[in-house]
Amino acid sequence: MTQIMKRDESYSVPALKLDDIHNFVYERLNETKEMSDLVKFHSVNKFLIMSHSSFHLNKLGNIVANHEKLDFDQVFKKYNEELKQVFTKKPTTMTHYNALQHILGHFSPDFTGSEKRYFLTVLQNFKDDKAPLGEVLQLLRDCTTKYDKSYLSRQTYFLFFTNPNDS
Repeated sequence: MTQIMKRDESYSVPALKLDDIHNFVYERLNETKEMSDLVKFHSVNKFLIMSHSSFHLNKLGNIVANHEKLDFDQVFKKYNEELKQVFTKKPTTMTHYNALQHILGHFSPDFTGSEKRYFLTVLQNFKDDKAPLGEVLQLLRDCTTKYDKSYLSRQTYFLFFTNPNDS
């Protein structure tokens, strides 16, 4: 496997509780002042939200799309209420697995055949509880640098689940 995928085992990040993550996200949400801010917020939190609920990710996306042409305050209120519903749902192995598959899809054109096989094995190991979430995310985060995936590198999902010992 390529050098970028090897980890320094002495490296660790203090684990955050899910409530800490949610509080951070709410703080960022409350910094939004206009629709463009809310669109950016939704974009950078996409995989974190997906790890809780794909259904709610779609609902939040429709709220941000603002097909009803509501003013920002109305959209913000609807979004905030829906996000609260999202965070009542605890991520599961399967919801994380779904988010990880979507992230992996961003690398499909870039990965070699052996890298794809490697990551599919890593994902299967995660799904089978043989690999912690943090380890999988750290490998994928390393790939965001290697393959210059700036959209992915800004995802809050990577910021909070990077402790290889945390699952």
